[in-house]
Amino acid sequence: MEQINGFGAGIDFRNYLTLKNNVIKTRRILNGELRQVIMEICKLILPQGYEKIILNRIELEITEGEKRYYQISEEVKIVVETLSKNHTLAMISNNYSNFSIELLKKDHLYNIFKFIVFPSELNSIIPYERLFLDLMKKANVTAAESVVIGDRLDTDIYPANKVGITTIRITDSIFNLQSPQNACEIPTYSVAKLKDTIEIIDGIYKKL
Repeated sequence: MEQINGFGAGIDFRNYLTLKNNVIKTRRILNGELRQVIMEICKLILPQGYEKIILNRIELEITEGEKRYYQISEEVKIVVETLSKNHTLAMISNNYSNFSIELLKKDHLYNIFKFIVFPSELNSIIPYERLFLDLMKKANVTAAESVVIGDRLDTDIYPANKVGITTIRITDSIFNLQSPQNACEIPTYSVAKLKDTIEIIDGIYKKL
């Protein structure tokens, strides 16, 4: 806010939250990464080009903040360890690859995932449904044998539904602002907490 207002924006915290929520709700961000949120907010209220200037000025603060405050929650650790006992786990991460890997390794979770994919590293834009198809092929499973858990309707639920995978949406995130725009964005299941997926997944595989 200090940087934005320094260039004449003149907004308060309430205005900032409104802008941030608008960016998320209208799906202006692809990878859900903090830097892109900042850039999109700047584009809404400042002349073109200022977003890069502001991002460069606070890059060090963002990097230090990630190291200090970003962590994997205890709930995630429990769910991952519990599901891995009976299921093969894969992850499609929208964040910077090295940073995500560091967090996973720090908490001894990296080796639990048999496959980890980072779409942001690809040289060309690729439909997310293709990523799910590729993962199923590598894991030698069918769509009926697969479940996708995610909090975003556009990059998680939609592509998984598109290829016939059962989907579980987690609503405990900033992306709960998203509303389904078509039938493929309606999840098979919707839960408030990640831990609630364990019972659902166990129930799904008992029926197979």
